[in-house]
Amino acid sequence: MIRFFHILCFIPLWGFSQSDTSTIEPFFGTKYIWIGEGVSYAGTMVTLNQLWYAHFEHSSAHWFDDGKEWLQMDKMGHGYSAYQLTRISHSFFSHSTVSSEKALLYSSISSWIFMSSIECFDAFSSQWGASTSDILANTIGVLGF
Repeated sequence: MIRFFHILCFIPLWGFSQSDTSTIEPFFGTKYIWIGEGVSYAGTMVTLNQLWYAHFEHSSAHWFDDGKEWLQMDKMGHGYSAYQLTRISHSFFSHSTVSSEKALLYSSISSWIFMSSIECFDAFSSQWGASTSDILANTIGVLGF
């Protein structure tokens, strides 16, 4: 579900045309990618809050390290999701007008912020708490790309 809306919005924009010199010209600039990422981020966070966190009791912000629970599957999910988000975002940026270094930087930062925002929801939930091991797993996933 994460970035599904983002992908649906931009697949039609992946049209490319060839110039006289037979080089591929990028069809869109970073402005449209940032708008798509922003809409995707906002929509996903609102949906996540309504479908999951709204059903649980809220509390003041707190930390809870769940690093030794659930057989590390939560950490695998964080790392894998961060990796895939970075990969998808990088694909969009690399087809834009930015350099490959900036595409990597932009996709890494946006994906890390996207995944680590979930810890804000966890921090204010009485059932869970913000977890440093989740943030570390997000970081490893982004760096793994």
